[in-house]
Amino acid sequence: MLKLDRWVHPALMLLWISLGTVLRFAYLDAKPLWNDELATMVFSLGNSLRTIPLDQPIALDTLLAPLQPNPIHGLSDVADRLLTESTHPPVYFILTHLWLKLFPGDLASAWAARSLSALLGVMAIPAMFGLGWLGFRSRWAGQSAAALMAVSPYGIYLAQEARHYTLAVLLIIASLSCLMVAVRSPVSLPLWLCLAWVGINGLGVATHYFFVLVLMAEAVALIALWGYWNKRLYGVAIATVLSILIWLPVWRSVPENELTQWIYDKDFLSNGIAPLGRLAAWMLSMVAMLPVEGVPVGVAIASAVAVVAAMLGLWPTLLRGLKLMPDRSRSALLTVWLAAIALMLCVTYGFQADLTIAARYQFIYFPGLLALIAGAFARTPQLKALLFLGLLGSLTVVTNYGYQKSDRADQLIPIIRAASAVPVLIATAHQTHEQTRELMGLAVEYRRQSPLSGSEPPQFLLAHLQPDSNSAVEMLQDVVARSPRPFDLWTVNFLPTVQPVVPTCRLDTGDRPLMHGYDYRLYHC
Repeated sequence: MLKLDRWVHPALMLLWISLGTVLRFAYLDAKPLWNDELATMVFSLGNSLRTIPLDQPIALDTLLAPLQPNPIHGLSDVADRLLTESTHPPVYFILTHLWLKLFPGDLASAWAARSLSALLGVMAIPAMFGLGWLGFRSRWAGQSAAALMAVSPYGIYLAQEARHYTLAVLLIIASLSCLMVAVRSPVSLPLWLCLAWVGINGLGVATHYFFVLVLMAEAVALIALWGYWNKRLYGVAIATVLSILIWLPVWRSVPENELTQWIYDKDFLSNGIAPLGRLAAWMLSMVAMLPVEGVPVGVAIASAVAVVAAMLGLWPTLLRGLKLMPDRSRSALLTVWLAAIALMLCVTYGFQADLTIAARYQFIYFPGLLALIAGAFARTPQLKALLFLGLLGSLTVVTNYGYQKSDRADQLIPIIRAASAVPVLIATAHQTHEQTRELMGLAVEYRRQSPLSGSEPPQFLLAHLQPDSNSAVEMLQDVVARSPRPFDLWTVNFLPTVQPVVPTCRLDTGDRPLMHGYDYRLYHC
């Protein structure tokens, strides 16, 4: 019996890691690359988006040039691109730069870029075991945490994005693990743990600036548990604050950066309850999900109702489990989770910068919530039901019936091919390199689907929009007037004029489906 006990936990951990690996790497390159993923790839290669010509038709290969690896670009080029063209810190992009060198090719691929995030997502599974064991001094709590992470629909979603969120999650787990040791240790913390904690926190901020919200939530928890402070803990706090302050010069430019303006809503107060509903939906998706996208409305509603009903059925088990947890661990994790939610809502309602609008921003409280649920359900019969719901949810995400990509180039390109039998020009109004990446997504998808058709690749136009002017429409009209006929013009996200007037072309009024990420019009010229 003792020999069996010795092997049961390693065997279970191998099971969770294997299952989590399969789920995270399944169909990894099947979904289209979207705007932010393309930014990761371009900047990680040390390339610039400012090299793309504006106000003139360009070929597909020209638009995709920033995705070409350049052997002369090094880590300094990556840092420079981020400082001049982005709003993100460098750690993940540097790792991606090194990672992409393992996958040579003429263009960086979706699988190569996403596989690093997927691998980090797999590493979060044993890390959650450590957090559960440190928090609750129970291997079964650790197993429960690892299993929930393995099948978390939200965790799968983050792991299949070529973005920095899985690295941030891994660092949050590590930081929370240090916190668990601190609140359970009435004496001075080991020096090595203090140094590790400071290093983890510094890396966290250098991975994603929202990591500061995690640190603030941890600070609230430690203040609430004031009796556990000691000299070394003060040292950890001071050193962590210093690791944050070095980013202040960079942060000063972020709030006014055009790339961050989309989270600010001038009409926020007209629907001020929506963030609360979104928060609830994101939290549910961390443990359970059923098909809600790409299915009939009735199916989506039935799926949502089924998930809510299942969670309500498991609610009493959660409450009982929370009461049975060790007081220190429960208090610390609950406080961190509630403080993180409160901080998000303070930013959302106080500055009308809606941090609930994007699922990916919820990573700051994801590991803490999962650890609480794991501790409550450890060694209960209901854990099997929760894991089954999680597995259904992860399969929902993998098969693209949940957490679909924001830009559905894979749907728009077939529509363009089917409707246009003549040369094609795809145009957008350029304001920032966000619009460049939107067209790049279409170009990548066209190239991916090219074996299906021998048709001529489209050309692309980034008509630059000067502030308070009609320059983009005027440039579009000028380019169209000088282009050989016949051809089809597709305007895509041509903001603020969604349907520009093109005098020498006829607007096609045919009925076509709405598209995630692309508001498009067809003109025959």
